[in-house]
Amino acid sequence: MSTDLLLEIRDLRISFGTEAGLVRVLDGVNLAIRRGAIMGLVGESGCGKTTLARSVLGILPPNVQYDGGSIHFDGMDILAMDRTAFERDIKGRWITFVPQDPYASFNPLFRIGDQIMELMK
Repeated sequence: MSTDLLLEIRDLRISFGTEAGLVRVLDGVNLAIRRGAIMGLVGESGCGKTTLARSVLGILPPNVQYDGGSIHFDGMDILAMDRTAFERDIKGRWITFVPQDPYASFNPLFRIGDQIMELMK
């Protein structure tokens, strides 16, 4: 792994358990973001953008199954990290997620700092 990579996702495969069985929702995703880079993730509705972002943060529903691949942040394998350490040291401090959902977006009637702090809580 290159040291200039901040986030590297390799061959990530994720399924959701349903009553009908497992449904593969991400199948071999690869992504690399270099330090200092700005990246946009675009695609059709339902293609897995939000699932990918949530998988990095470990905030997928309980019926998720990681089928393979890796997610490295700043050289650390975050899928193998102790969840308590990840929650304490990484999530919200170095990695966060702002959804595009208009119902989950920021409210112009409240200060942005207060809304961000509410998300962090």
